[in-house]
Amino acid sequence: MLTKMPLVLAYKAFALPKESDFFPNEFISQLENTPSVREEESAIHFAEELLILEEVNLLFKNEDIGRESLTFRMVPRYESYVSRLDNYTQEYSDSIPDADRKLISLLYTMALNQLRTLKMVFGVPVVVNVEGTQN
Repeated sequence: MLTKMPLVLAYKAFALPKESDFFPNEFISQLENTPSVREEESAIHFAEELLILEEVNLLFKNEDIGRESLTFRMVPRYESYVSRLDNYTQEYSDSIPDADRKLISLLYTMALNQLRTLKMVFGVPVVVNVEGTQN
């Protein structure tokens, strides 16, 4: 069976750096919410995706695109990531191995920290409800 996740991650790695303030890539959001793609999500895929997000974030910082543009581009991507990670843990809570739970917890913390950092650049208050996640 052909797995879609490596293709989805490769597309994200290709498309995210090319995204602009005026032309966000809505296809990525559609991919992320496609049931057949969501069924293939795993802790490893979430780790690979966070690496992609971090690489793109660093690329944008190095290009000096401006803080507002950086926040505009990256906050929705990290919010989507955190939301999907939370949904994954809730949906598959009974079948996630302990090692994957630890990895997911670290990924969740890293993504929330990056979100907080991006949002605090402009003084936007952040409320983190860690208690409601990670069963």
